[in-house]
Amino acid sequence: MSNTKDIQSSIHFLNKSDKNFLGGYKNIPIFAAVNLHEKCFEILSNLNLDKNIKILILGAGGGAFDQRLIDNGYKNITAVEFIKENYKADNKNIFDYDLNEDFHLKFVDKKFDVVIAIEIIEHLYSPYDFLRKIKSILGESCYILLSTPNPENGISRIKFLLTKQLQLFGPLDLIGSGHISPIFENTFNYYLKSLNYKLILKTKNINIFKAISFKLKIFYIIFYPVISYKKDDGQINIYLLQK
Repeated sequence: MSNTKDIQSSIHFLNKSDKNFLGGYKNIPIFAAVNLHEKCFEILSNLNLDKNIKILILGAGGGAFDQRLIDNGYKNITAVEFIKENYKADNKNIFDYDLNEDFHLKFVDKKFDVVIAIEIIEHLYSPYDFLRKIKSILGESCYILLSTPNPENGISRIKFLLTKQLQLFGPLDLIGSGHISPIFENTFNYYLKSLNYKLILKTKNINIFKAISFKLKIFYIIFYPVISYKKDDGQINIYLLQK
């Protein structure tokens, strides 16, 4: 098993040259799927919240999303990134807490209006415990915006049928990117019911068919009759929750 630092952080990718990352914002690398940061920012913007709201970003990585918020007028941002020396955003309120531990106890005197966790919950030992801890530091009727790979999309189901491995949760993903906790829809809905969260919105960054290579598109078409019952075919699931 990788250690906590390897699982939670993009340290291996952040230390590579700029030409190897998937994209960036203001020269800060984005290690997330295509259109994910843009979609999450759109969801937050559509809430029309005051720019002075207290925002907590968990698993901030290089800080690309944080910088996007700052550039759009959000003023009160707290970030947690386990390898905080890799954090490049113009924000001094950055902490290196372990999200597998009791990070919420560091914020016992502060309630947040929005907690953002983009591509982090699948890196943690207990997604349920993560959501429980967030609830304790979230103000009443306030929001969680989070994303996680969709293990139930068509390509993932095809891969499991052929190899008994889920897309983005195979052996290389466990070692390379630290994806250890796939979030299935029925399990996630159980978490929300148990913790009394309200699901405001579920969407995706991009349809999985658009995100895959030509060769995989052929497999997708061949197996479509087997997987066509599943209408939700996003590459990454994005959830907006309310306490």
